[in-house]
Amino acid sequence: MASPAAPTVSVIHLLGHLLVRLVAAWPASIPMPAVLVVLDLPLLRHPPRWRTADERQQRLQIVVATAQQVLATVTPVVATRSDSERAPLHVLVQAIRKVIADETATDTTGRITERPSDDKGTYRCQSAVDLQASFRKHEGSVATFGVNAVISTTARRIRACVALTGSTPDSETPTAVVRQLQAAQVPLPPYLIMDQAAGPGPKRAQIDVLSDGQTQMVALIPASGGSDPRRFNLADFQFNRTQTSCTCPNGVVSTRVYAHGSNDGVFFRFLARQCRDCLFWAQCRDPDANPKGHRTVFISTSHAYLRAADAFNHSELGQQLLKARWRVEPTIAWLVRYHGCRQARRVGLVAAQFQLYQACAVRNLLMWLSRRKRQAHS
Repeated sequence: MASPAAPTVSVIHLLGHLLVRLVAAWPASIPMPAVLVVLDLPLLRHPPRWRTADERQQRLQIVVATAQQVLATVTPVVATRSDSERAPLHVLVQAIRKVIADETATDTTGRITERPSDDKGTYRCQSAVDLQASFRKHEGSVATFGVNAVISTTARRIRACVALTGSTPDSETPTAVVRQLQAAQVPLPPYLIMDQAAGPGPKRAQIDVLSDGQTQMVALIPASGGSDPRRFNLADFQFNRTQTSCTCPNGVVSTRVYAHGSNDGVFFRFLARQCRDCLFWAQCRDPDANPKGHRTVFISTSHAYLRAADAFNHSELGQQLLKARWRVEPTIAWLVRYHGCRQARRVGLVAAQFQLYQACAVRNLLMWLSRRKRQAHS
């Protein structure tokens, strides 16, 4: 769902607009600090165009320094006020602080620069109007600034709908659905069917733990073993139940096991002498791999979920459930085409969630009326 607010074009504009909003939101019951009174609001709202990199740097230095001065003065004032007075100001103060932390860096000389794109926060504030929207990029389409709308549906009705910030990955959406159903105190579904984004073992484990074993993820297992599908992947190796030995496709056994640094799995190591003259060398190792190097196989703590999922996906029930995933597509198409769910009408996650609730309620009502009509004519 695209946000009705447009993202700002630069950090300079974003901080300026946030400062203007902070002044506008300041309640009359609180004396306004002098640092806010002397702000040049027109200049912050419409900064002059810079023609050189030096002019841009100077403007960035001024705006960030001004914002930091405002934070230092306003934060203790806001902290002493009542909840009703503090709430709107606290949101803007936190947004200003986040933008400075995510988008800028200060060296030892006090020079302020913008952080490189790969060194910024995972969720980045991009609009002074819609603080909760973020960019979402689908392959083959332009990035959309807004909300990631999530629905969970059966053949008869939509059971859950959640509005998340746009940058939320699809792999995180099943947990949001389960949490919404739990909050509504309704029975959890025995199966949640999704695309390959929910296929990794950790995501399956999350749903199993969160639902207390009531819900099972049904999704295709992502391919592993690198980008070359001709090479062996994890499914080609066999592990004993205690995960103390690993057998390769050629029947060679390794008992050299090492704990992963983050404690979410173990490594098995095959030495070069174990792999020498192996008939499957080209299928097992990268063409540029060191012939004297060892071969490592990683097994995560959630590997048992992948094994169980692979068996379930090949069962008759698993095949039927995987084929039923198409049912969500007509529902999404209806919400987009006939209820305007490609565009949010108001800013913020709360407004987007309310809009999504309305659209899904109408869809469920129409489905119910259609069933009643068919039953009357049968």
